[in-house]
Amino acid sequence: MTETFGFDKEALINELKQIHKDMVSVYKELFIYKYNNTEGFRNFIEKEYMENGISNDDKENWNGNFCHRTSYMLINKVLFIRICEDKGFVLNPKDNFIMGELKDPNVDRKICKAGFYYKGKILF
Repeated sequence: MTETFGFDKEALINELKQIHKDMVSVYKELFIYKYNNTEGFRNFIEKEYMENGISNDDKENWNGNFCHRTSYMLINKVLFIRICEDKGFVLNPKDNFIMGELKDPNVDRKICKAGFYYKGKILF
């Protein structure tokens, strides 16, 4: 018997948008902290400003875009890893481990914080 899974696309998209919004806020705080306290990071950012011709007036917008891009990159990496885990690409069947951690018994079920359901019923 085949199990069918579906999802509420709108709920999932809204959840991802909220996660991204929250992450951008955190990244902006981290950016300011690292820029003010980490010489290597400050030198990297200053080099980016010079290479991209960023004026003093444009630095704040560039910093915001940097935080947005960084947030999207992390979300994409997490989603990619989760897809690989769900498909069993990172599973070591001998040890029942995934990337060094004991396999979650729900790894084959398509569950998420919000939006997923199983056989027509919302899981949580």
